[in-house]
Amino acid sequence: MTFNELIQQFSRYYPQLTLETDEIGVVRFTLGNQFLIYLRNAFDEKTFYLYAQVGELPVTTDAKMQCYQQLLEANLFGDGVGLANLAIHQESNSIILTQTFNALHTNYSAFESAYISFLEYLTFWDEKLNTC
Repeated sequence: MTFNELIQQFSRYYPQLTLETDEIGVVRFTLGNQFLIYLRNAFDEKTFYLYAQVGELPVTTDAKMQCYQQLLEANLFGDGVGLANLAIHQESNSIILTQTFNALHTNYSAFESAYISFLEYLTFWDEKLNTC
């Protein structure tokens, strides 16, 4: 499935979402006034990404180290994130939940299932990071 086919099907299944595309082709939409979610095609067009900011790193060193530990533990074997990963965007000090898809081996049904799981983990980490 190509990235453009995915976006077309996604917009048919979720007509209530306003999908915006920027100048480099990144698609974004807001979910429930809470999350800004992105879909991005890789330059090789063989992979695409689903990602969203889930929180920000704490300011103090001790709290930041504790948060790092939680993120690393969650990524270990997918415990706490499923097939997604938690990452840190250094410039914005943001914690990002991201999932990579192989375009050659992903149909819309598989993407839809992964998207629903992604939203569940996004909500879980949004709540969990409030205590970080």
